Amino acid sequence: VQRLASGLFTETTGTPGFTQAIGASALNVSRTDARTFYDLPGAVRSFQGGGSASPLAEVAAFTPGFNFPSDWKAFLSAQYDLPFAWAEGVRVGVDIVGTKTNDGLYIRDTRAVPLVINGALARLPDGRIRYDSVNATAAQRAAAGVSSVSPNSSNRDLVFYNHDKGYAVVAALSLSKSFDFGLDLTGSYTYQNIKDFSSSLRFSSTQSSSYQSPAGIDPNEPAYGTSYEEIEHGFKFEASYARKFFGDLDTRATLFGERRNGRTTSFVMSDATTGRGPVFGVNRGSNHLLYVPQISGGGGASGLDYGPVTFADAATRDNFLRLVQQFGLSENQIQDKGVFKNDDINVLDLQISQQLPSLIASHKFRVVLDIQNVLNLLNDKWGIVDEYTDVTNVVSVACANAAGVAVAAGDFACPRYRYSNFNASAFNKNINTGRSLWTIQVGLRYEF
Repeated sequence: VQRLASGLFTETTGTPGFTQAIGASALNVSRTDARTFYDLPGAVRSFQGGGSASPLAEVAAFTPGFNFPSDWKAFLSAQYDLPFAWAEGVRVGVDIVGTKTNDGLYIRDTRAVPLVINGALARLPDGRIRYDSVNATAAQRAAAGVSSVSPNSSNRDLVFYNHDKGYAVVAALSLSKSFDFGLDLTGSYTYQNIKDFSSSLRFSSTQSSSYQSPAGIDPNEPAYGTSYEEIEHGFKFEASYARKFFGDLDTRATLFGERRNGRTTSFVMSDATTGRGPVFGVNRGSNHLLYVPQISGGGGASGLDYGPVTFADAATRDNFLRLVQQFGLSENQIQDKGVFKNDDINVLDLQISQQLPSLIASHKFRVVLDIQNVLNLLNDKWGIVDEYTDVTNVVSVACANAAGVAVAAGDFACPRYRYSNFNASAFNKNINTGRSLWTIQVGLRYEF
């Protein structure tokens, strides 16, 4: 149902029986139930005519009683001029912002079914839950003691749920001082501690992309942990000098510098089979937080067996071990979301401005010269923003038997992981050239 510019309504698929009253009912719902989506007007229900979508089609829906996202926020801001003679004119500022998730949102595929073997919930070698997507016959299922029912389809029922996980604490301390000869100095330190549950929502535009965020212990839902946007420590400095060299026309130069921590990176692995793969049993792409086995004990007789992991070949093993060492990943555990912090970033910007007279005495023109990333202007190797991507896919995963051989189709056994297809680009940083190159901008303002 679509509302037209004229205020009337139209039914976009040409279903017979549509009326303006039905359109008004559909788009002007007067809620009598506090729970979202609970009250569909009778006229709309009648217009639906009992039709239903194919049960095999993919679904996107809100769980009954879903609440739209909301947060609690608290702010504290204070400024104080130091009373000491040695600190005359120094102003201290404190700013604190606290945020707590009230109603967050995340997506689960309700078509995904946990794998149950002989009455027990199946687990993968690293302990996380396993969903049922093994392409097996009824006889194979009965012989293995499987009582769960596989969806036998990569299609999903993506349902939005609420949660209350997540918080942010951002605190800043600043010092500033102004001098009589035109110099203003400001310095600040900012601390961030941000945890969230569904980081993918910041870039997603559809239910499918909203579902593609790193899984935790449960492959069917996102991980709770450090936000992709957290910049734990940041230092800023600003020096501004203003003087009237030409009559009452102001000349100003401002230098702004910043040094901040890089953002965090997560490491993931993917089911070797696309779609609803047999290892994790869900259709979420490659976003399953990486398991790193115990490495210090060596690779066994074959040189390829580490804990519950067998590497498909020496190249995959060697690259994997190099990655673990390079990024300092913890052994014998599933890696946390945001486990690695990128290198610090340094930024230096310069602004120079000069007032010019106008025909009206109280009005002025101002020519402004902005030079962004001055460090890169001085040396093309400075001021570069080069970070590893938010989520780095490392290897493909298959279930293996006790000998480390990939299990055959229809086999529910998964005592070991088999890692293959190491992603060589996992070692590469994503250089953001748009933010890394220097930029000069000239502008003209009219001030009155």
